[in-house]
Amino acid sequence: MKTVQLILPPLGPHQDWRVHDVPVKSPRGPWQILIAPGALVMSREVGAVGRTNAQARAAALATLASEMAMPASDCVCAVAPAGTGRMTAHIIARRAREDLVAAARAQGHAPDAIIADFALLPAPQADAAIVAQRGDCLVRTTAAAFACQPDLLPLLLGERTTHQIDFETAASEAIREGRHQQQPNLMTAVAEAKTHARSPAPIVALLAAAAALGVFAALPWLEAGQLNRATAQLHAEAETLARKALPGAQRIVNPLAQLREASLPRARAAAGLGHVVTVVEGLARAPGVAIARLSFDGETVSAHVGVPSTALLQPLRDHVAANGLQLVETPGLSEPNNIPVELTIEVAP
Repeated sequence: MKTVQLILPPLGPHQDWRVHDVPVKSPRGPWQILIAPGALVMSREVGAVGRTNAQARAAALATLASEMAMPASDCVCAVAPAGTGRMTAHIIARRAREDLVAAARAQGHAPDAIIADFALLPAPQADAAIVAQRGDCLVRTTAAAFACQPDLLPLLLGERTTHQIDFETAASEAIREGRHQQQPNLMTAVAEAKTHARSPAPIVALLAAAAALGVFAALPWLEAGQLNRATAQLHAEAETLARKALPGAQRIVNPLAQLREASLPRARAAAGLGHVVTVVEGLARAPGVAIARLSFDGETVSAHVGVPSTALLQPLRDHVAANGLQLVETPGLSEPNNIPVELTIEVAP
């Protein structure tokens, strides 16, 4: 009997690194797995292109370049077969991976694999979602895997049946069953980059900076799934209204007006998600701004950030204004080298 060690980075300022031991019978490694927080990893399915893993990784990066918030050259990609001739691609910022590994080694760990936490959740049945709490929420559906904040779950999952599970229990089962060996390994994605003389970013700060990107990573699937279901529901409502509208031409109702009224909440939600993307893009243009929280309640987009100087928010202000929106800023009590600011996005008058 051997032991696989799951190395769990802290997800909050008051948490410590933890190691979770899982006894296994398999003679195959890896034996020390660094669990990458899902907020740092983008997961997609792509067509299997390339005869080697290196070619498949390069093809996946090229295919997904338009969806990423930074140049493909600044990212690393790992792939694994997803079945039916497709590949699962996991992408992480190169520096985020370097910082994650450096922080783990500073704790005395020697990981031989890096696997995204949501990749250890079991595959759900059709029209269902597996959800586990680890920091925020880890989600796996038949079409996607991602991390997000709890208040985004209803919008992202729609009417899917959700099954809440314990992350460490699910991870232990995945290790014992050997399912981790079938997941993209971000440690072997590319040859190790040359190390530079710099201190790695604290893991908690790294996660805060990536919080918005975790939301961004889920958006394409949301548009393809949730909004398409909303459209299908509108078509069904239109058909129902049409049948009620002509019971013999004795009375006439206006199904178009009723449909417009019924679609307003969905239209506001779709517009709000566009505002989320605008904020993420603006933050990418504003180095030095650390985001602690990005939230969307279905109507309002807000973010809590920390900046050494509010002047660093100017690229974000400019980008938001260029998209016909305005930024409402509410500074908090200043701290040493940090000014907390609550940001709210509104439609420009």
